[in-house]
Amino acid sequence: MRRAAAAAAAKVLSCYLALLCLLSVCLCSGTEDTCYIRFNFTVKDLSLHCYEGQCSVNGKPFLQYKDNKAKPLGNLGMEVNATKAWEDLTETIKGLLEELNKNLHNMKSWPVKTKGNHILEGTLVLQYEQGRLSDSFWTFTIDRQHSFHFYPTNKLWDPPQHKANSIIREFENSIDLEDHLSMFSMGDFNNCHNMFLKLWKDVPRSTITAQDIAQLTSANTTSTTVNGTSSVPDSQHLKANWSLFLLLILIRFII
Repeated sequence: MRRAAAAAAAKVLSCYLALLCLLSVCLCSGTEDTCYIRFNFTVKDLSLHCYEGQCSVNGKPFLQYKDNKAKPLGNLGMEVNATKAWEDLTETIKGLLEELNKNLHNMKSWPVKTKGNHILEGTLVLQYEQGRLSDSFWTFTIDRQHSFHFYPTNKLWDPPQHKANSIIREFENSIDLEDHLSMFSMGDFNNCHNMFLKLWKDVPRSTITAQDIAQLTSANTTSTTVNGTSSVPDSQHLKANWSLFLLLILIRFII
């Protein structure tokens, strides 16, 4: 009787440990295959040093852009700064910041006395799944009081133009800028970082913030609403389905 009870207890314990392991795998599944590239930048209208920017991968800086020059940061920067992709990235960043400065300076919504004294701050976040771009979004702030977002996958702004104030609406109305942002994030900038991801020997673990997750979730929701399909990669759904299936089998076995 005692042997049967001990055997049953051992069986339950082993299943419990297996369940804990499976839950751990479910929670961590895909994290090592997920990578985030962030580009932070500042544009100061008519300033002597009007452009500044920094690129990082999973929170680790590897490029600093200042005075129209790109400086490698840390081992990640040194591993890729001699490549053609690095040169292309530098030129791509320069072109983008010049376009943003032109839009900032030529806005008609500014009072005449404040023209030339405005600051645009922004962030671009790219999410990669298994080395492929899966999502992206832009965040902008003008003079630290006018904030808005752009989702290049669908070319959508948040807030939308009919709900935005005159300053944000004028910024969003630029078709050339919209095309430039989309091309930058999903084309040139993305292509350079695809090359970097292949060259980097040791990519740091992800340190994505809660704000980034909220924005990416918002982008996914917007994509689903507009297109009727989710932009979440199929690989994520497949992992989730298999994990849930195995979890149900284990729970059934224990019960």
